[in-house]
Amino acid sequence: GGMMTTIVGSVLEKAGTMEHLLDRIPNVSAQNGNIKVFGRGEPIIYINGRQMRDRSELDRLSSDNIKSVEVISNPGARYAASTKAVIRINTKKRTKDGFGFETRTFGKNDENSRIGGYEQLNINYQKKGLETFTVLKIKDAESSIKQDLVQNTYVDNVWHQRNDIKGSIRNRQLYCGLGVNYQISNNSFIGASFNFNRMFNKAVSNIATTIYKDYAFTEESASDIAKPGNMSLASSNVYYMGKIGIVDINFNTDWLWDKDFSKVNTLERYQEYGGDWQDKAVHT
Repeated sequence: GGMMTTIVGSVLEKAGTMEHLLDRIPNVSAQNGNIKVFGRGEPIIYINGRQMRDRSELDRLSSDNIKSVEVISNPGARYAASTKAVIRINTKKRTKDGFGFETRTFGKNDENSRIGGYEQLNINYQKKGLETFTVLKIKDAESSIKQDLVQNTYVDNVWHQRNDIKGSIRNRQLYCGLGVNYQISNNSFIGASFNFNRMFNKAVSNIATTIYKDYAFTEESASDIAKPGNMSLASSNVYYMGKIGIVDINFNTDWLWDKDFSKVNTLERYQEYGGDWQDKAVHT
């Protein structure tokens, strides 16, 4: 029910980030942080046999660290019944001890000249079976939207409605991840991690609507919407993987805390034909 792709020694080894690598794996799509298996949807991801609990775990890997990737489209009984697909990532065995770090800088400029990007620092230390890691990431992204919607309704009268929608969304992120893994023996592993994610966002949009009845102007309205918000997310994981005889032990426990806050400020303006503009402010 699966297909194995060998990465080491192939051109895929130079793909770069894990998102770039997974997007080149057959039957897998990875774009803008969304990973899907064709025809199955979002997969459960395992890294060296341990289920990935935090998306940032992929950010710590790069294509030249990967040995193979297995895509399972029809998961068997060893997985939960709700599992649509599975991706199993196996990394190369590290042979050198010591300290290392990696920095990543990413930037983009869209068709509306909106600039975004992120800066990330990965710090690793390895000594025999012990491995520690730290991830720091700062992200700032802005996107825009522009839509023109025309709707005609043919009943006793002909109603013509036009909506002009313009808006922008800005997201800022501060992320920190800490963790430790220890290889007790060839068949036993233990580890723990802690992650904190702080996100700020603000969406601004304007919706202008014009309505005609039998092609005669009837009314128009406009809504100016501002939606600021922020979210804090903290999580931790402790795991143990071992083997006693023919029995495999795979223990995972997670702790999660999150706080989400947002508000919407809307200024609605409305005018019927021949009337005055009516204003109304709505806060939620």
